[in-house]
Amino acid sequence: IFSRSEMVEAAGEDERELAAEMAAAFLNENLPEAIFGAPKAGSGQWASLVRMINPIQGNTLDLVQLEQNEAAFSVAVCRFSNGGDDWYVLVGVARDMILNPRSVGGGYIYTYRLVGGGDKLEFLHKTPVEDVPLAIAPFQGRVLVGVGKLLRIYDLGKKKLLRKCENKLIMFSNLSGTGTKTAFSSPILIHTCCPFFLLCQLQAEVIINYHIGETVLSLQKTTLIPGGSESLVYTTLSGGIGILVPFTSHEDHDFFQHLEMHMRSEFPPLCGRDHLSFRSYYFPVKNVIDGDLCEQFNSMDPHKQKSVSEELDRTPPEVSKKLEDIRTRYAF
Repeated sequence: IFSRSEMVEAAGEDERELAAEMAAAFLNENLPEAIFGAPKAGSGQWASLVRMINPIQGNTLDLVQLEQNEAAFSVAVCRFSNGGDDWYVLVGVARDMILNPRSVGGGYIYTYRLVGGGDKLEFLHKTPVEDVPLAIAPFQGRVLVGVGKLLRIYDLGKKKLLRKCENKLIMFSNLSGTGTKTAFSSPILIHTCCPFFLLCQLQAEVIINYHIGETVLSLQKTTLIPGGSESLVYTTLSGGIGILVPFTSHEDHDFFQHLEMHMRSEFPPLCGRDHLSFRSYYFPVKNVIDGDLCEQFNSMDPHKQKSVSEELDRTPPEVSKKLEDIRTRYAF
């Protein structure tokens, strides 16, 4: 992918105006991927867009293409205390970024307003920043933005976002969830788990530890089904989607803890690696139960199912029902 400026600079003095027109036409031409294939970016070249979709029907409601060589790294939907009842979409963008060796030409925070009943994006302004805006999160009627190694609070302005304060001593990689730690107030059942990394200046107590083996790109607290309980949903670099759900009773926690313990011995990994060692790759696993491992109960042969169920003082159908209940309570 060539940028418009590169195509113009490659032309002679007398041909630059024509080259600019041809470059604009070329970049705006929509070539079918089925015929021409997906475009391949050159070194240090980026192309990003913001797409709003209907999650039920899967159709596109609105689409905004960002400028050439801009890469979207973060997004958040929020309200501002001085913005009335309107909802806003903020998109963090890096400009002219090269991953290795790392360099960046700055970045922007695009601000859009949701209009048309939430089906359209209305562009308001873009705010320049000096580094990559890696994370954006609502915070008490304003927004927290992680810009490089800085943590800032912005408020809504008429021509750009207004910087209210910043902290230069906080180190983080992604407020939306990247790393290997997180903290919750109760034991948690995890499906494919979630690493989350948070460093701050205050001394914090580590409540849970769990190794996922993948890079998590986003983490969001949400309700997946009408009337269901809240859960934490995350996505990974390889395209995986996982769910973290809290236990609501000590009885459920004790049951799944013992089920996990028996599954470790009765249903070891195919590659022979010790399950506990894997989930404790960086730090000992703590207050987390592997839901994926527990779900393998239904894949065991009936003899092993009966053996594990007897250890739990249950029948195989009762164990399967417990697995189904906690799944349908939060997701599906």
